[in-house]
Amino acid sequence: MTSEPNNRPVQHIGKTDLKAGDIISTNSQWLTHEQLSHAILYTGTRLGHMYVADATEDGVTTAQLLYKLHLATYAAVFRHRSATPEQLASACQWAIMQAQLHKPYDGRNAAHADNSQFSRLGRLIILSEKESAARHFKSENASFTCSELVFRAFEIGGAALTPEPVRCTSPGMMFQTDKLAYMGRLI
Repeated sequence: MTSEPNNRPVQHIGKTDLKAGDIISTNSQWLTHEQLSHAILYTGTRLGHMYVADATEDGVTTAQLLYKLHLATYAAVFRHRSATPEQLASACQWAIMQAQLHKPYDGRNAAHADNSQFSRLGRLIILSEKESAARHFKSENASFTCSELVFRAFEIGGAALTPEPVRCTSPGMMFQTDKLAYMGRLI
């Protein structure tokens, strides 16, 4: 019997079985050393085409699913176990809005995407609680890696995938969170 990443049994899911809010993780990016190196959020069907949102070197974009899969030889689908339809819709809408705002790609964090331990240097600045929260939110939403966009969308939608800071996520973490169900290999 063959197995998927992390020794999961082989399962399949068809493109027509996707639901808005599903996460597709592929091996189409070269920046990480993980088997799953790119995260894409399926945002639903519009005008008869399946659309997704993701972050690449071109920034945050939305495009047809088939276009985003053209370099992938493997794609795994994950579905949130407990998110409500409203939370999924909110996550998708937020990701689409980031594309409409032309948010840039966070290449600095992408270079460390396969490293689960992030080390950062910073200055100690004493701010009021309100100022601190506003600055944190602004910096968290300034630019994105692919997995950061997906994890942040769910956080904004009210169905966080991990207690870890979203800047410390990678596509391989899809298998590491108990909030997601592995639906199978996309066929």
